[in-house]
Amino acid sequence: MKSKTLLICGGGHASLPALKMGSLWKEAGLEVVLLSTHRYLYYSGAVPQFLGGFYGMDDARIDLKVLCQNYGTTFTEGTVTEIDETKQTVVLSDGQEFAWDFLFINTGVVSRPLSFAHPRLFPVKPMTELIKLKPVLETGKARKIAVLGGGAAGCEIALNLTAPDSPFQIQLTLLEAGDQILSSFPKKLSRMVTETLTRRGVEIRLSEPFSEEELPGMMTQFDAVIHAAGNIPATKSIRHGLPADAAGRIRVTDSLQCVGHPKIYAAGDAASPGAVGYPPIGVHAVKQGVTFRGVMEALLHGKKLPSYKSYPLTPLILSDGHSGGFFIADKMAASGRWAIILKYMLDMNWLEKYTRPPAERRSWLRLFLDASAR
Repeated sequence: MKSKTLLICGGGHASLPALKMGSLWKEAGLEVVLLSTHRYLYYSGAVPQFLGGFYGMDDARIDLKVLCQNYGTTFTEGTVTEIDETKQTVVLSDGQEFAWDFLFINTGVVSRPLSFAHPRLFPVKPMTELIKLKPVLETGKARKIAVLGGGAAGCEIALNLTAPDSPFQIQLTLLEAGDQILSSFPKKLSRMVTETLTRRGVEIRLSEPFSEEELPGMMTQFDAVIHAAGNIPATKSIRHGLPADAAGRIRVTDSLQCVGHPKIYAAGDAASPGAVGYPPIGVHAVKQGVTFRGVMEALLHGKKLPSYKSYPLTPLILSDGHSGGFFIADKMAASGRWAIILKYMLDMNWLEKYTRPPAERRSWLRLFLDASAR
């Protein structure tokens, strides 16, 4: 029987479980191919700590090319610009065309596009751009920094850059368009983070939306500006005829199957699953990756497709350097050293599944001891 091709567009969190199935699925007649704009997946949960000097580069990223090589998956570096659902092809920005029998879309988000560009203006997404701030910090040329946006990304970056145990001495200003930071989270969290940042001398400017016309002036006031004022799905820049919601996310069923297109699947920030979407939190993408692997297994063996079921709670931990963190689960918010220990254990356990061979992965006890010693 002729081998079929599963084409995975985007190397985000939800793609990883399927990437590890390359050799096994090849034996069942399914070739797995990854198309990724970047070789490395920078883990959003670890990058703020990397910027703050608490993680090394390899602690915050996954080498997708090596991962694919290790598990018999084909890796191609390139940016998807067009999906033809009728011809069953995908076109890259360099003109390369790839045919597929099954398509999985997981292209993530990018920071809200700006017409203004500057070498000291750093968008949060894709994180391959944000990490370019690190060498600037290390040279000491970024003493005055502005963060545009007081959401989870902007606040976590601000917390790590100003943490007492950070090696960088900076003056930071946080600009938020609303009347409080972290407005989509419990008010208690907003209050705790506001108090923490204020205690460190961070200037928080509320009810101050920025316009692009202000950016040239900001670049004269600040040594670096971090753009964390909203994201859009990368699917917005891909030509396709698939059903999408108002934000541009692909509409999918509970089995992550594109509505009306049974051979196309989507997950993570590229997808709007079920009757309602889910908040753009990493735990959903991680779990959806496991669901999609189960979907492909079911297709290969003629079984009923599994459905994605979200966690009863959607926990999130914001890091604050080595010493502490903020734990959020729906309406609950708490802080302490225990939170950063828990975050380290969860993050490293997940990352090591894709960066270390099984024999080298740390046990939960080893992770706890290493986290406690940091």
